[in-house]
Amino acid sequence: MNVVREVIAQAMKASEIPRRNVDLAAASAIGVVLQAATYKVYGRFTGGLSDHHRFFADAAWAVLATKER
Repeated sequence: MNVVREVIAQAMKASEIPRRNVDLAAASAIGVVLQAATYKVYGRFTGGLSDHHRFFADAAWAVLATKER
C-alpha cells in the first residue's frame, strides 16, 4: 500500500482531516508537488523545490482540508 495513502487514511480515521475518497485525496496531495516539479523542469520558476517547501506544505494541507460537498 502506498505510504502517503496510508498516512492520509489514518488521518481520516482519526478525524484529523475530513473523510472522503482516500485515493483521490492522496493523488491530489501528491499532485501538488509533482505538478510543481514538472514546471521546475521547464524553467517556470527559479530555485530548488526545497526552496518552496512552505508553499507546498500549505498547498497540500489545503487539498487535504477540503471537505466534500
